[in-house]
Amino acid sequence: MYVDSNFRTTDNYANFLKSLGWQISNIYDKKNKQNIRVFLWKIPFINKKFGQIQKSPTNIDLDLIGTFCTDQSVLFLLISFNISASSIEATRLSKLLSKFFFLPVGWCNSPTKTTIISLNQSIEKIFNTFKSKTRYNIRLSKKKDVKVVTIKGSEFAKFSNLLGNFVKILDKKNSNKKLSKFSFQYLKKLAFFFKDDLLIFVATKNEEVVAGAIFLGDKKTFSYTQNASNTVGKQFFAPSLLVYTAIKYAKNKNYSFFDFEGIEDYRVLETKSWKGFTRFKRNFSNCSNDTEYMLPYKKVFSSKSSKLELMIGQFYCRKFIFPFIYPSEYYF
Repeated sequence: MYVDSNFRTTDNYANFLKSLGWQISNIYDKKNKQNIRVFLWKIPFINKKFGQIQKSPTNIDLDLIGTFCTDQSVLFLLISFNISASSIEATRLSKLLSKFFFLPVGWCNSPTKTTIISLNQSIEKIFNTFKSKTRYNIRLSKKKDVKVVTIKGSEFAKFSNLLGNFVKILDKKNSNKKLSKFSFQYLKKLAFFFKDDLLIFVATKNEEVVAGAIFLGDKKTFSYTQNASNTVGKQFFAPSLLVYTAIKYAKNKNYSFFDFEGIEDYRVLETKSWKGFTRFKRNFSNCSNDTEYMLPYKKVFSSKSSKLELMIGQFYCRKFIFPFIYPSEYYF
């Protein structure tokens, strides 16, 4: 199942990344009559940049992109696409990219494989496709009086105490897994730019926060991006209840698709650590709903770069930028 919408192509996402320090450049492609959005990050110590194009259109003018990268002193450029890995278009595009000295890479700036639920069916039918144990866990969670609070980005201030407690759980999980720190201010900034396209579902038990999950929406797709649960939350299956609540919300708000935003992909080494939450997501969506995208491509613009600049650029990107755009569990 392939969808042509994703929160990474929205102005909300661009403005959010800009607030984190990314430079946003919009290139007008006259040949194809479209805008190409490029995200740039300055590499310290050298006058070079890292660039990325997320969910690029397939009819991209690579000559234009090459000229832009030269003018902007881009050292590395990463491009991802929103098409099936097995499609004829992917084969054509791979050959074209190779002619321009782009190479496929086994890491990315957005999921290379995911699983998606079509919401163009009744919620009862969707629920019945869940694994029987998952349906049981959701019913049990409700029976054990786990409550779910739905919070829009525009309501951030109103629920700041609840969200602060959720962030503590989330940050503890990320610290245990050696992932990037997730701060209250980071979530607040996300809420500021996405507003009602950001939904946070927080689970409570006896008025204590036990779990939460973060979702981002665009015109068609509701995407599952972050979650965390403490011991009590796991004991009472709060994560399963949160996902089901989010699916019902997306259905009621007339979204067309629910995207689980990433599962294990044998082509990408970093996703080998995703086995646990891949199993969790499969409880709601079977293999027939899997979506395998074309791998991203990268190019090194080294003709005007010294060996030292290349060494510094590669070290910095691997140490700081790649973990930021590909932090092994979530994408922003």
